Formats: sequence, C-alpha cells, structure tokens
Amino acid sequence: MLKKGIKTGMRAHLPFIIFCILLSVYLGTKAFSERGWSGWTEFSAQTLLSTEHWAKEGFIKNKFLFIPTGYSKVTQYLDEPEMRHHARGIVSGGLIGKRLYYTHYPGGYLIPHALLMKSGVEARPWFRLISLSFSLAGLVFMYLFVSSISTPAVAFVSSLYYGASVMFLDFADSLANQPLDDLLKFVILFLSVLAMKRYGKKPLNRFHILAWALYFILSISSYDSTFFIFLWLIGLDLAIYFSGKREFSLRRWAFFASAPVLAFGLQMLQNFWYLGWKDMLLDIAGTFVIRANSVPGNSFIEKHLDSLLEPSYSLMNIPVELTLGVILILLAGFIFFKKITAYDWPNPAFIGVLLVAGSVFTLVFSFTGHFDYEGRQWAPAVSILTGASTVLLFMMIRGKIFKGLGGRAALIAAFFIPALAFTWYMQASRTVAYLRLWPNNVFEEQAVSYLKKLGSVSKSDDAVIFNIQPDFKKLNPQPNPSEEYYSGRLILNFKNTADFIKDYGWIRRRSEYPFDSIIVTPEKNIMIEAARSLSLSGELRKIDDKYVLMVERSIDRASSR
Repeated sequence: MLKKGIKTGMRAHLPFIIFCILLSVYLGTKAFSERGWSGWTEFSAQTLLSTEHWAKEGFIKNKFLFIPTGYSKVTQYLDEPEMRHHARGIVSGGLIGKRLYYTHYPGGYLIPHALLMKSGVEARPWFRLISLSFSLAGLVFMYLFVSSISTPAVAFVSSLYYGASVMFLDFADSLANQPLDDLLKFVILFLSVLAMKRYGKKPLNRFHILAWALYFILSISSYDSTFFIFLWLIGLDLAIYFSGKREFSLRRWAFFASAPVLAFGLQMLQNFWYLGWKDMLLDIAGTFVIRANSVPGNSFIEKHLDSLLEPSYSLMNIPVELTLGVILILLAGFIFFKKITAYDWPNPAFIGVLLVAGSVFTLVFSFTGHFDYEGRQWAPAVSILTGASTVLLFMMIRGKIFKGLGGRAALIAAFFIPALAFTWYMQASRTVAYLRLWPNNVFEEQAVSYLKKLGSVSKSDDAVIFNIQPDFKKLNPQPNPSEEYYSGRLILNFKNTADFIKDYGWIRRRSEYPFDSIIVTPEKNIMIEAARSLSLSGELRKIDDKYVLMVERSIDRASSR
C-alpha cells in the first residue's frame, strides 16, 4: 500500500521533476558562458567586485557594505574628499554626494558569494551556479506552496508559467539579490500554509518561528519582498479569520513585523558605523525621495500607477494598458467557472492577497517599479491564477461543460478563453525569442579580449588602469563594472590630461601601498604630455587602437622608505 502511494505521488509530481531537470541542464550549461551574463549584468559584475574586497580585505573592514568597485588597495582612497568624484557607491539621493560604499540596500545576499571567494574559488561559473541553485530551489518551493493550497496539476502549470518565463530565465543565475529573494519568499509562503493547516488556531508554532528566522534573513538580504511577506502573512490571517476558521492574532503580527524592523535597524547601525548620524539621516532622506517620486509622470497618481503596473509587463509581456484588464478577466472567469467543477481549487482570496502583496513595494517606492526584475513580485499571484485557469479550462473542455452553458456563462467564456490564450501566447513568444539568443546578455567578444590584454600588461597583484579618453561626455564617468571584472583591475576614467595629472599625482603621494599603473589613451601626444608632467617612465606599447604605458610601483611614499 505504501509503495503504491509513493508511485502515485511520484506520478503526480513527475511533470514538474522533468521540467526542473530540463531547466537545470539549460541554465547550468549557460552559466559557463564566458561572455554571457544574467539580465542584471551590471549588478552581477558589481557583486563579484564587492565580494573580492570582502574576501581580500575582510568582511568587518568593509563593514558588510556593498562596494561596487574594482579591487585594489588604492580603492579605499576614493572615499577621501579629494577622490570622491571617482567613487561609485552612494549616488542616488545626492544629499551627501558620492561615497565609496553603497548604503541603500542590505548586503546579506553577498555573503554566500563572498564565502565562496574566500575559500579560493574565483571562476564566475561557480558563483552563477550558486545563484541558479537558489532559483531552482525557489521554484521547487513555489511548486510545494501551490500544491499545498491546490493540487500538483495546478502547481505544475503555475510553475511552468513562471519557470519558462524570461523573467525567471533571465535572472535565475543573477549574482544580485533576486535568486535568494525568490527562494526565501517561496519557502516562507510554504511554511505559512503548513502552519495554518497543522496548528489551526494556535497563535505561534514552530513553522511560524522558522518563517520568522527566514524572514529576518530575507530582510538583511533584499528589500524587494519585505513588504510582500508581511502583507501576505497578514492577508492570510484575515482571509482565514473571515472564513471563520481562526482568530487573527495581533501578537503574531507584531512577531513577524519584528523581523524586518530588526534587520533594518542593523543596517542603520552599519550605515552609522560608516557615515555617522548626520550623513546617515541625510542619506536616508535623499534616498527615500528619489525612490518614491523620481519617475516620469505629470501627477503623483500617474507616477505611482505607472510604477505599479510596469512590473506586470516585465513578467507577462502584455502591454501595461491591458495587463490589469487581462488579470481581472482571468480572476472573474476563474471564480465563476470553478463552481462548475468539483476540484481542490486555490482560494481566490489567497490570489487576491498575493496580488496586493506583490504590488505595494513598487506602489510606495515608484522608482523600483521600472526595474526589469520587479515583476517577480507579481509572479506568485499571476502564475497561480494562470495555472488554475488553464487546468480549469482543460477540465471544462474534457468534461464537455461548454454544451450546457447559459447566456451569462457564455459571455464570460467569450472573454475568459481569449484572455487566457493571449496570456500564454505573449509569454511563450517572448520565451522562444529569448532562447534563440543563447547565451543571452553577451559582452562583446572584442571588448573582452581587449580588457583581458589590458589587465595582463602588469603582472602585479595590484595595478590600476588610468583611462584618458577625450571623447568622454563627463569628466570622470564610471566604468562599466564588467570592464573591471574582465580586466581584473580598478579603472579610473578621465576626460582630460590635466585631471589625470592632478588625481594621479595625489594618489601616488597618498597611497601607503605599492601599485602598478596602466595608463591608457587613444592619442600618443596625450601619453607624452602626461609622462613628461609626472616624470613617468615605462614601456609604451599599443593594444588594439590604444596606447598603453605601464609604470611599475607607482607610489612616492613607499619608494622613499
């Protein structure tokens, strides 16, 4: 009897298992592409740069703060007033100017990558595989969560909709926060349902405590799902309360609220440690204003409504103007037709709570609604609604229910079926186009080759690239983080020779550590002028179309010891 039960269970879950294996092979193979990146290329590269600082200089020395800059012992001097125009940490907000470290987001998601690098691993595929394992585990818990509120069939179709989407595929191996955010979010959703089913009216139980611990880890790793989780837990309580099955508990609400509050408090202590009280408060104020209101639009309502709906496009590939209508049609059709068939359907109230929970973050912090990955907050609700609607339609067709539909049902079906077909078509068409671009988000091959050659000019462990380009639009533009990753060097950009001479001379006098200098420019006369002004000597060579001068141990203080 036990063997029969196991076989039946395996048969029910087999489609999902096969789907996960296919995803693992496809995404795992893509992770080894040298030029390919995730959909969050810039921040994936910055993660590698930051973890190198953590691994080499220590977690505590870097105050567990994100430092999105190429590694060199010279990097620390970019935080001094004379060099902050080269800093790449704090930018948004603008009330305290540029600083070296990034303080606007929790850095907990960096810890797994930093520990891996600390252990001696440097090859990027291994970091991508860690993120991929988080994403696939998150998809497994999404499946378990949907199964716990419905059936394996609905869970499979829901997971298929999300797992085969560009939203999932493009960020599955991101080295930024998205994979860990997804994993913790779906584990907590699953645990909340287990707590509801197994302990009934008990205010707190072991599943609640475990969910709290994971919620705290989530809150020190990502802001994206912080509101989502709390609103889901509160909404779940209210949905059960109004169904008459459980009293809501303010004690439980306060218990869960303490997780993000404590995590945010810890981050403020980090920022105080780095900035002091005054700059910390200015940084918070400036960042809030930017995140809450710096988006296009003629009015407050227009700005926030657009930011609320924008993530739906990144998830569903449906124009923003149509998204809300499609979702409402699917929800109305599902609520109406599910009464016709006896089945363990997901509670529509749960879908509604998930929709609200997935909307609040971008509604409040409107700036984030225009990030491509924020559609992940809509994924639980939209995927479950699409999955349940698809299974429902299949059962209606198989049961020939359409023959007995009345006028109202026929009218609803006339909207419900096209909306569902449109939802799948738009998702599938984008996925097919994405798969054809394998390995996706590629960095130009010629640029990779050039950067590697440039970085290898020096054999030293510590070298800095000083890049003088007269055609820059800004005086000191930030380099692409991928450029620093491929070259393996800190890169400082300059528009004119005078600024280079001033900053280079300052760094050379200030630095307590020896470093090689790799000076790059497209014009030979610029190199001659710079070398003469600073009394530099070294081998002048040409790499591709750039003149390169390598100066060994570029430091006045160390050479005078």
